[in-house]
Amino acid sequence: MDGYPRFNSQFTNPDNVDLDLFAKTPSGAIISYSNPLADSGTLDADCLCSDCPQGPTENIYWTNGSDPSGTYEYWVNYYDYCGSEGAQSSFTLRVIQSGVVKLQKVEQ
Repeated sequence: MDGYPRFNSQFTNPDNVDLDLFAKTPSGAIISYSNPLADSGTLDADCLCSDCPQGPTENIYWTNGSDPSGTYEYWVNYYDYCGSEGAQSSFTLRVIQSGVVKLQKVEQ
């Protein structure tokens, strides 16, 4: 999904881990699987232990012009090991603005 801004996480091992994407807006609202809509932002999919309709990825985005101005915080949380205790995954976290990757961080 495009958007301005957009936070995107993509990860490996979706059958054995549940990694969740979070974004904290300038007003302090947190967008995540438990609160997918806040401050005009949307979490478009929650990839949950191999139930990943869009693949092993999650996005939080705002439609152009609807994003609150200020500083955002964003992170990925290892939520569950999906029945495979100790399972691990690497992930890539991106910040995208107007279709351009502004930041990319890989965690292994």
